[in-house]
Amino acid sequence: MLLNLKLPTFFLLIITLPSTVFSQKRVQNAVYFDGMDDLMEITSTSSNALHGKNFTLEAWIKPASLRSDAKEGVVFAHHHAAPNRGYVLSVGGTGQLYFGVYDDSTYELTSGSNLIALNEWQHIAATFKNRWMKIFVNGSLVDSVLADLDHGDPGSTPITVGRHYSLLNAFSGSIDEVRFWNRAFSNHEIQTNYNQSYCDFSTDLVGYYRFNNGRANATNTVYFRVFDWSGSNQRATLKNLALKGTFSNYVEGYRSLQQPLDAIDTVVACDFYRSPSRKFTWTQSGTYVDTILSKSGCDSAITIYLTVNSSTSSTMDVHTCGDYTFPSGKVVSLSGTYTDRIPNSQGCDSVITIKLKTGPDTTYVDTTVCQSFMLPKNQTAYTQSGSYVDTLTNEVGCDSFVYYQAYVLPASRVSRTIRFCDSVTVPSSGSTYYSSQVVHDTLVNFQGCDSIITYNLQSKATASFYNDYSCGDYISPSGNYVWMHSAVYTDTLTNAEGCDSVITIDLVLTPITDTILQVDKCRKFRAPSRRFLITESGTYYDTVMNVGGCDSLIEIQAEITRFNNLLEVNQDTLRATEGYAFYQWLDVSNGYEPIAGANQAVFIAPKPGEYAVQFNENSCSDTSEAIVIDINGPSVFQHIEFKVYPNPSGGRVFIEGENLDGSYVEVMDLKGRILLVESFMPHYEGKRYLDIPGKGLFYLAIIKGQYREVITISVK
Repeated sequence: MLLNLKLPTFFLLIITLPSTVFSQKRVQNAVYFDGMDDLMEITSTSSNALHGKNFTLEAWIKPASLRSDAKEGVVFAHHHAAPNRGYVLSVGGTGQLYFGVYDDSTYELTSGSNLIALNEWQHIAATFKNRWMKIFVNGSLVDSVLADLDHGDPGSTPITVGRHYSLLNAFSGSIDEVRFWNRAFSNHEIQTNYNQSYCDFSTDLVGYYRFNNGRANATNTVYFRVFDWSGSNQRATLKNLALKGTFSNYVEGYRSLQQPLDAIDTVVACDFYRSPSRKFTWTQSGTYVDTILSKSGCDSAITIYLTVNSSTSSTMDVHTCGDYTFPSGKVVSLSGTYTDRIPNSQGCDSVITIKLKTGPDTTYVDTTVCQSFMLPKNQTAYTQSGSYVDTLTNEVGCDSFVYYQAYVLPASRVSRTIRFCDSVTVPSSGSTYYSSQVVHDTLVNFQGCDSIITYNLQSKATASFYNDYSCGDYISPSGNYVWMHSAVYTDTLTNAEGCDSVITIDLVLTPITDTILQVDKCRKFRAPSRRFLITESGTYYDTVMNVGGCDSLIEIQAEITRFNNLLEVNQDTLRATEGYAFYQWLDVSNGYEPIAGANQAVFIAPKPGEYAVQFNENSCSDTSEAIVIDINGPSVFQHIEFKVYPNPSGGRVFIEGENLDGSYVEVMDLKGRILLVESFMPHYEGKRYLDIPGKGLFYLAIIKGQYREVITISVK
């Protein structure tokens, strides 16, 4: 088909039919009915009333919920209850589709269960032909019956969608693509066309409501009228809908298949082209697709092969003594700015702006000058006011007369002295200066001529320089700075004039050094300054003079190893009173011979004699006094017969022996520290036992009177 498009005369338009062109579909809306009081009402007229005729009803529905009875969710109704006449198409129950016709009696057709799904788009249809009632879902016939009555005239009762007019049986969910036909479609027609928008015109179509108003889920309160696309022009009215939000409003509808109306345009334009829908303005050549709404409410897709040529523009300055002929042929004789148009090489406008000046020039100039006036042509200078004439020749050979009324004004002069501290800003020029000097500036006086001002600028600030030396840091003369390095520094004081006195100091700083001295000595250490002696471990501070003649601060971290070489004597047992890293017991009687295996803090003399111990700690060593174990005393070397088990043990040991009454037990660690003394050992099942405090190796001694026996035990 050909589209009737009205285009400007400068476009070349060629329209042909393509074999296949598909256009982008418009977004389709539906109406969401709230299931309470929402409905769409259509005035019943002779053109859309279907009583006494064969007819077809069809729509797309998306139920949100179903009422308990199939006839209670009305999609279509043209029915008057008293008298009982008309027809109803509804959904409900257990997912059933209901179709009823009425003529004082009722004839009903109800589908099986689970045919209508919730929250899904589905197509429903009903046909009535020669009393045959049929119902369809998604194009398929689901049931039919031959009624024994016709459908009567409901009178002036309006046709309703989404609810019965009597405020009963409201549908909950979305409805789209509502169509009324005054003939009954065949099964094949329903199957073929149910998923198509209708884009043609037919006298059989008496009502067609597509709900493509407003914007889905937006505020649409002005769109309560619904357009009828059937050609019957029976507009419907939405009643009781909020027309805002996601319910009781326009929502996104079912996107049915639609066969577009297609065409191809070949267009040549200058500078730009406005699309037929007026939605786009294209400024570059190319292939474009536009979509307009046809008279039947369907998309009409137009493929446009567009060539955009450019207009051009230029400017001309023209000066002539007589008439001037424009490029287009127009002749003018007066000076002025004109616009002329001629076609360019691409057939578009070439716009020429002509700045035209004709005839000789005569110019009158009043001028006021300072000191002297010079005529432009003869370069004659005049120092007096007066009237002067100069004759020039313009660019086209015409005379140009210039009449001057010249006023010559003299210049003025003034001198000022300004004394300042840091800087001074000359008020006439705004320039800032920082030292004494003479500055000239020129202003415009009240007559508009030069006023020459001479400024004698005198700085009241002073400056000095000296060398200085210090150790560590140096406090500036002003006290505002602490300098830490050798350098040339500048400081500022206030002189007697109240201005800055800038002092430059060439400073040499010798650093104060810091040193940490780690000392590990035996018994004592002399400080580097020789002023004190360190005999105890700790942190000490000393000061010496470095190579630069300044202090060198020394932090002495001293580790001094001192020994307590006193021993405790208990009969045949010797014990060191202090703990050290290493012990070696010596047989003094045998020339201080080391005793093999005697390397613990406790030593039990194996026989009478003279014994001592050598201590070792932090690479230092010392030897204790010699202790004599007297052989003339009681026989401390006699043994007490006993046994200790288990050994090793888990902490509890049992002690058995003859004649242990009156004895007591000591437990010592390997450094000789007494951990436990038990004078009366408890009994367990007739056995003496002892609980050892801790884990590791221990000495266990049994003491009875003057006798003492020691063994080593292990606790896991």
